[in-house]
Amino acid sequence: MKVIKQRAEQVYAYGTKVSKTSTIEEVRKILEKFDAVGFNYVEDPIHDEKSIAFFLKTQRFGLMPVRINIPEIYLKSKRNGKPDTYLERESYRALVLLLKSRLTEIELGESIEAVFLLDMVTAGQGTVRDRLLGQNSELPKLLGRG
Repeated sequence: MKVIKQRAEQVYAYGTKVSKTSTIEEVRKILEKFDAVGFNYVEDPIHDEKSIAFFLKTQRFGLMPVRINIPEIYLKSKRNGKPDTYLERESYRALVLLLKSRLTEIELGESIEAVFLLDMVTAGQGTVRDRLLGQNSELPKLLGRG
């Protein structure tokens, strides 16, 4: 039991008290600093998904549509059909860390397109990540029957 507790305490934002609402507002402000427009927070109860969506201004694509799903630790932590509020807050804080790290990459000279490519929304409304991984979250066989 001690090992499990030590592992849990190493998780980013373990035991955070920052609310989901405050974190979403922080995400909005972070994105505004990078000229993102059209920010939207989406809860899809049918597919049990939560995500943020926005547009980034790029030289190559003009306005690039981006959608990032909230880390799934929250979605997989339901007890009796209700989410674990501690894990929910940790998941949302992890989103802040993800965005800050990606935006730091851009500040250090990486292109917006390269940093957010997997989360770019395609014509079919899925993301590049969705298209690469498919429905079953496995890489497609690209070299024939393998």
